[in-house]
Amino acid sequence: MNNKLIFFIGLMMLSSFSSFFLVTTLHLPCLIELFLLPLWFYKRQSISLPLRDMMMLVFFILFGTFIGLLNPIFSLDEILQMSRCFFLGGLGFVLLKNNELFASKDKLIALTFGAFMGDLLNAYISLKMMLGSVEDKEYAIDINIILSILWAILIVFYKRSKWLVLLLVLVPMLCFLSVSRGISTFFFLGITLAFIFKTLKSPSKIFLSIVFLTFAFISLSYIYEKSEDAVRAMSPSMHFRLYTKTKNYGKSRADDGRIAPYIWLKNHLDYYALPRGFQGKKFVKEKKDDLIPVKNVWDSAYLEVLYTFGLLPFLVILVIYLYKLYQMFIYYQRCGDPIFAIAIVMFLLLLIEHFFGYGLYRSPFTVFCNGALLGFIWRISERPETVYGTSIDDNEKYIK
Repeated sequence: MNNKLIFFIGLMMLSSFSSFFLVTTLHLPCLIELFLLPLWFYKRQSISLPLRDMMMLVFFILFGTFIGLLNPIFSLDEILQMSRCFFLGGLGFVLLKNNELFASKDKLIALTFGAFMGDLLNAYISLKMMLGSVEDKEYAIDINIILSILWAILIVFYKRSKWLVLLLVLVPMLCFLSVSRGISTFFFLGITLAFIFKTLKSPSKIFLSIVFLTFAFISLSYIYEKSEDAVRAMSPSMHFRLYTKTKNYGKSRADDGRIAPYIWLKNHLDYYALPRGFQGKKFVKEKKDDLIPVKNVWDSAYLEVLYTFGLLPFLVILVIYLYKLYQMFIYYQRCGDPIFAIAIVMFLLLLIEHFFGYGLYRSPFTVFCNGALLGFIWRISERPETVYGTSIDDNEKYIK
């Protein structure tokens, strides 16, 4: 497939624009499966989905669904929504664990840029719809935080300095239009970490990195401050999310709600001792009108995994996470290939996002990319030699 087609796939299949196109325009469910099936049929000769891996995935989904239904609070429909999320994430994991889908870094950049532009387009359309409405409702855009940030990190590692200008224009634009502190924070962390790891192996880039980050911080801070009155006049709800909540970072009720589940966890650890399968998504209240954290739409994928698997399996999964991260550090130190540094940055962002992000139950394209990223990291950590001999970096040799 050429880069234009790959860009189109990223835009239509793996960005938030796909949700707008399917749900708002065509009045269909947000089904990434509509795109995956024809894509798999087209590439079926070159894509490997081992029977053993797929059987394990199906067994896990059935087991999680059955155990989840033992909790009378959740209905079958509610459990199946989470089952689908785990299936899409598992499918992405199996796909990238067993296949090298990108013959060159340019194709990967084309895919991620398509997802980024799809998110930007959807954010712009949502802003236009919100400004044209009578009520100024508070809103925020959910983007494909995996691929959009990955595009920015790929630009830092693989493109020339002039591409940083494009980065400086498009990333703040998406952060502004998405009206989300979290998205802005993850872009900031991702780009900063990318520059740090790049300078570790290329000390000559230190000056350029410092100049770019300093200029970006000063110029964007100036624009941010000077735009406050205009944003307030345009949309009070947007001003509340972009300015009021930002200036009170960590002090708002919403921020307290992100910490509350972990406080509840500390006092009710025995609740998570045994696996409980998949959980539904709805609010449940006690007699005192206090929300029960474990049964809510909490912003923590870790608590959802802890609820599903139980304490001991969760700890095993967390240790595997950290070990894979350690492997990426070792490989990058030994050979210096940028793909390992990119994996480190994305993995660190994923670990942070799971604490304070949106949990596992979110947009189908994001869940799929989440699993695909983990599958890719699993493959290059278990078989680092597969990174070499490809056009991603065909001039290096793996150093054992």
